[in-house]
Amino acid sequence: MKNTFKVLLCVCALSVSGAAYAGPKEDAIAAYDKGDYKRAARLFEPLAKHGDAVAQYNLGVMYVFGQGVKQDYKKAVRLYGLAAAQGNASAQYNLGVMYVFGQGVTRDFKEATRLYGLAAAQGSAEAQNNLGVIYQNGQGVTQDYKEAARLYGLAAAQGSADAQNNLGLMYHYSKGLTQDYKEAARLFGLAAAQGSADARNNLGLMYQNGHGVTQDYKEAARLYGLAATQGDQRGRDNGVWLKALVATQAAEDFAKAKELAADEEAAKQSRVQQEAEAQAQVKDAAECKSFGAAVGSPSYVQCRISLKALRQGVSDNQQKASQDKARADMLKAEFEQQQSVDQQRADQESQREMEQQRLVERATAAQEKMAREAACTNARIRDKNTGDSGLGSTNGAVAILSLLGKIANTVDTAEKCE
Repeated sequence: MKNTFKVLLCVCALSVSGAAYAGPKEDAIAAYDKGDYKRAARLFEPLAKHGDAVAQYNLGVMYVFGQGVKQDYKKAVRLYGLAAAQGNASAQYNLGVMYVFGQGVTRDFKEATRLYGLAAAQGSAEAQNNLGVIYQNGQGVTQDYKEAARLYGLAAAQGSADAQNNLGLMYHYSKGLTQDYKEAARLFGLAAAQGSADARNNLGLMYQNGHGVTQDYKEAARLYGLAATQGDQRGRDNGVWLKALVATQAAEDFAKAKELAADEEAAKQSRVQQEAEAQAQVKDAAECKSFGAAVGSPSYVQCRISLKALRQGVSDNQQKASQDKARADMLKAEFEQQQSVDQQRADQESQREMEQQRLVERATAAQEKMAREAACTNARIRDKNTGDSGLGSTNGAVAILSLLGKIANTVDTAEKCE
């Protein structure tokens, strides 16, 4: 935001009183309005030489801008001086501008202040505005914000867009006046409506920051755009910056929303945890009482501590509890599976042992059978041999006794071999 000097660019023509008639001054003004600057200058020249203040002022303007004549600031200053000396407010104002910028004269703020003061006293809004700038900046005078604000107010009341903008700045920055964003925005609005690029840019800043108005980035962007189309570099820069700000703020808002959601979830989980803890404490107290522990007794306190320790591993929230249960179920399934495998192995080992026992029993039975069969076979052979030898013996009594013993053995053997 900045204050601005506004050079009066228009040619001021005094109305002619009485009956309408054509004359050199009127012809000069008509030629100027048509853009025939050479003819206008030629007609103003003799009038100015004869002391016509209006002709002197208008011809001075043409020398400033090189319209119909070669640009010559010194001649413009001389002509403005002649008209100003006759009390022409427009000439006093424009000559003050020449002294401010050092055009055709040595730069002199004190002289500019004097000239602005003369024009301002006659009600020149432009002079009142520029004199306000002189007092605000302390150029050639003691800096005085209150006097600057007073002068801006006089010019603003006459509809000066520059003064409205500058007075808005005084309210915005609390210089000579109590800070009032609403009044600043109102004044910027009046000036912006008249096409002031400065005011449009400044009002855009008010909408961007929500000062004196409801924050509105779209309206700020529109005002910056209007200022930019008028060639205002600040309007262009602020428009670009606003786009970047909107994009950045959108990202920040998203991050804040995520952070807020995370905080809310954490708060929710904390509430759940607190409620679970409170319920656990109630349950612990009931269980300790059921054990016969008196409230407040050492046994009661120890009971509560023990139960709390037992509950320490319980999940603080439903998600963790679900995860713990899933892990427990998985471990249980793994354990049961391992038990099943171990049982299968034990069963297989038992079957192998039983099979080995059966094989040993079968082998033992087979060996016993083979031994019996061998014994029977030997017995039969002995019996046969004994019979044959008995029949051929000469000792009859001995033979008979021996035979009877063998018959007894044979009977016993036969019983085992049956």
